[in-house]
Amino acid sequence: MVMVTILRDGGLPPAKCPLRVADIAHQALASAPVRNLTEIPFRSFPVSASRVLGAIYAYALHVAGVRIARRLTRALRVTNKGVPDMEAIVSTAQKPLRAMYKVTPAAALVTDHARTCGDVPSDPFHSKVEPMDGCGVVVPIGTHAAVGGPHDSPTPGDMLCAALAACQDSTMRLIANLLGVELTSLQVSVTATVDVRGCMAVDPNVPVGFQTMACDVRFTARTGTSTELIEKLKLAAERSCIVQQTLKSPPPIVTTFITSDSG
Repeated sequence: MVMVTILRDGGLPPAKCPLRVADIAHQALASAPVRNLTEIPFRSFPVSASRVLGAIYAYALHVAGVRIARRLTRALRVTNKGVPDMEAIVSTAQKPLRAMYKVTPAAALVTDHARTCGDVPSDPFHSKVEPMDGCGVVVPIGTHAAVGGPHDSPTPGDMLCAALAACQDSTMRLIANLLGVELTSLQVSVTATVDVRGCMAVDPNVPVGFQTMACDVRFTARTGTSTELIEKLKLAAERSCIVQQTLKSPPPIVTTFITSDSG
């Protein structure tokens, strides 16, 4: 066990981080502040530099939050013949979190956010949505031609499909890294089918909502990956996909309408 000095960006005092990775991180980080680091070639070191990257990320996540951790690891470009080495980075990053959640289960409860921010409330066909409060990303939202809209932007149904596709893709990447499976290609496609007669009150016997959804995950793994490991990846990725499991067993939704005088 060695104490590695991590030089914090912005001239802050160095922090001490215990890492079981000899002195590789010390050699890499003691040379300059994080903002000046560009690359850590690891072939000359006795252990995989990805272990250092993962440990540094986990430490930064613990002491400074996810944004600083991401900024830190973006500044550290770990390479092996030009190819990023991501071995065990998820396991290393999640280890302190798993330990914390066992001791403090309440810390595992997180709340995601989204809000609309349309410019013209009187426009029946267009709006905008900010998928994370304060993220600065605004997505235009349109209305499907099947209900009379111009269908010139993604519809809420498309966004639902996008949420499932993004979550399943992210889950595949996380689980693959945890299992040591190197993915060489990955694409998730989601389709959803709805009979709009329900929402338009054309037929009271037609339910409002999507009747069917399909999630197709197309991927390839590095040649030589065992069939057993591939099957384990598929089962775990489906089970751990939060959006998919939410759609399969939806929680109750409380809708509150708040009115105010416009004048």
